[in-house]
Amino acid sequence: MSKIVMIPIKKIIPDPNQPRKVFDAGELNNLMTSIQKEGVRVPLIVESNYDENKFLILDGERRYRACIAAKLEAIPAIVETGPLSFERRTQIRFNVQEQHANWNDIDKAKAIFDYKQTSKQTIQEIAEKLNLHLAKVHAYLSITELSDSAQALIAKNNIQFSYLTYLVRIVKSYLALSEKFSREEIEEKMIFKISNNIFRTIPDIQNFSKTLQVSDDIEIKLNFLNAPEMTYYSYLELLKMDSKEFVNKLHKLFQTLNFELERAKDKNYRLFDEQFAIFTEITNKMREFETLQAIEQNTDPVFDDFKS
Repeated sequence: MSKIVMIPIKKIIPDPNQPRKVFDAGELNNLMTSIQKEGVRVPLIVESNYDENKFLILDGERRYRACIAAKLEAIPAIVETGPLSFERRTQIRFNVQEQHANWNDIDKAKAIFDYKQTSKQTIQEIAEKLNLHLAKVHAYLSITELSDSAQALIAKNNIQFSYLTYLVRIVKSYLALSEKFSREEIEEKMIFKISNNIFRTIPDIQNFSKTLQVSDDIEIKLNFLNAPEMTYYSYLELLKMDSKEFVNKLHKLFQTLNFELERAKDKNYRLFDEQFAIFTEITNKMREFETLQAIEQNTDPVFDDFKS
């Protein structure tokens, strides 16, 4: 078990690369009051030899700030012998923070992004070092594509992680559909809808994301974005989707696909631009059909891994 030592507060310094930049003033005040009454119940984790005889905070900056406010002269801490590499420092901080209830998805995404930028490791290597699934690391990195204002709104509204990857896709789709709204406007409008439960389930926002992949009914899609109270189901009614019509279209497209594959076979599998265009159209229709089926059956989409 690691030894806990008392360290003079003047020898402790915050980590300039700490991903969490904003600390709630009310929470800090409550923590300060608790420390004044009960003392520091959970020690900091610090790195020794960071800057001469200074100790760098690896975990516990909120407690450190509260201790300063409480006018303590020393703080209990567990010491990691340093100086540490940025990679090792990030690994320790990340693994410790995973055990904290206040470690939100935006903080985690920023930490993983900073780690990737500094370490120059592959995403596979990062996943292994941080003990995360590869897909999860991809998802966290995608969140960092959102603007700082959007990330602040997400943290403020405590939006579930499951919604965030779809939010990134939706923003990209809207930017491709029209130049009417800026990235920040799209983000803000969609975050408002998510925060106000316009999408009742994860399949709702997943299916909505897929409807934007088709460049039809652009005005309806823009109107949905611009109308804060328009529900997802009202949006679907406006699109007037008809699954039987899609089935008929798919049937015709599959007949065309079969014909084109036969032609490709006769030409030693050489594919030409017009054949690729047909394959792209089939892909789009499959995505539309997937959305309809999921809506009608109230199930998760079945072609989630289908890619063009």
